[in-house]
Parts: sequence; C-alpha cells; structure tokens
Amino acid sequence: MNIIDDDLNELLNDTISPTSNIVFITGAGISAPSNIPTYQGGIIGDQNLWQYNNYDENTLQFFKKNPQQVWQNHLKFMLKVNRAKANAAHIAIDHLLKKFPNNINLITMNIDGLHHMNNKQNNIIEVHGSGHKARCSIHGEPINIHSLSITNATDITNFIKCKKCGSVLRPHILFFDEPYEEQFYFYDKALQYIQKADLVVFVGVSGETTFPEEAALIALNNKTPVININIERNIFGDILALQFNNSQIIEDAVLATPLLCQSIDKLLHRV
Repeated sequence: MNIIDDDLNELLNDTISPTSNIVFITGAGISAPSNIPTYQGGIIGDQNLWQYNNYDENTLQFFKKNPQQVWQNHLKFMLKVNRAKANAAHIAIDHLLKKFPNNINLITMNIDGLHHMNNKQNNIIEVHGSGHKARCSIHGEPINIHSLSITNATDITNFIKCKKCGSVLRPHILFFDEPYEEQFYFYDKALQYIQKADLVVFVGVSGETTFPEEAALIALNNKTPVININIERNIFGDILALQFNNSQIIEDAVLATPLLCQSIDKLLHRV
C-alpha cells in the first residue's frame, strides 16, 4: 500500500513552502508502539491505562481526599513509562523540530515525555502536563520527580510533601475534572500555534478530550488543511475526513509518520 498517495502528495505540494508553519498534535496512539498503555484502546499483549488508574481516581477531587492512592497509581504507571523508548514516529517528528525550529511546532497530549527523550527544543507544548514532574498544591512550580528521593511506590508519605511549605505535592498532570491553567499547560499558546498553522497533523489522537476538538474547529474555520494518522478508524477521524479532503491515513504511526515527515522535510527545503 502506498501510504503517501498521489492525492496526499498533491495536498502537501500545494500547502508547504519553506515559510510554512506546521503543527503536529500527538496523542496516546503514537506511544502505544513503545508499550505505553492507551486510555481506551489498549495495546497488544497489555491492558489499557484504566488498569493503572481509572477515571474516578484520576480527578482532582479524588486526589484531595486520597493523595497517596493517586501517587501510587501514578508511580506505577511511570515505572512502565521509564522503561519505554521513543519509537520511529517520535524520532521522525523530533528530527523535524530540531531541523526546522521556525517551521515546526509540536503539541502533545501525552505525559510520557518520549518526545523529550532526544529533543530539548522549546517548540514542544505538553498540554496535559508531564508525568515526570510534580508541583506543590499551593504555590506549585513544577519540579522534576527524578530530583526527589523515591524508594518505592508504596512508601511515599515524605515524598509527597513540598520541601518549602509542607503542603501536598501533586503530579504535574491535568486531572479529568480540572480546567486548563495557562501557567501550567499553555493551552492558549497551543491554540495560537493552531491559528497560525498552514498545516495541522494529528498522530494517534482519539479526539476524546477538549483540546483536539477545539484545534480541529480552529483549523476548519481557518480552512487549514489537516492530516490525521491513526492505526484504526474512530469517530474523530471520520469527522475530520468529512471536513478535510484526503486527511486520513489509517496506518500504524511508526510506519506512516516517518514517511510523512520525509515528504515535509523535502518540501520545506525546496526553493
């Protein structure tokens, strides 16, 4: 099968020039090949993320009552994340970010940090936070968890206390029942990226959270071309396909994303 077919090549050629702004938006599907469980679909040979942390236990309301339980669930998940490696899809996007910092921006809804594994660029927004960080519930400057002393996931009484004020530390992630706060998640900045984009590329996005829906709506209103890569069809992708002609690539992200990035690389170089 020809992943980058004639219609998609035509779209890319008509859209991309050396001055183009391109935004990648990545979801759980890009990290599933790295053995990171997704929230809904699961991955071959493993459970989905609900096995680690169900909806009710991933809310701010539950955290306030049971911070130790939330931390135990979170650290259990992060143990799996810390064994994971960036895959070909991460690496292909990260290569473009390094090579074309003025043209490419990345917004990820993942908390796994795999985009940062080989890339320290500033043009990455983690719009749902980072599982590798914590912050004080009161004054909250995010800090790297690796700088804290963690011996095991069940004995964390001292670990979850802020060293400055003694208040409870929370994972630096967006809970399901809380709004985006700009100082932590850069939601408005991410939407500005979409507003200025000449092309938006979704990779592994289920569309079941607020951000991708709003990003797609902005792209539609601005008549910005959209490409959607997903291993299987979903409602979000089908809606995109109805609104944006030639937008869907039903294929594994590790196969489709590097090929798409190669095409984008060539077009950003052309005179």
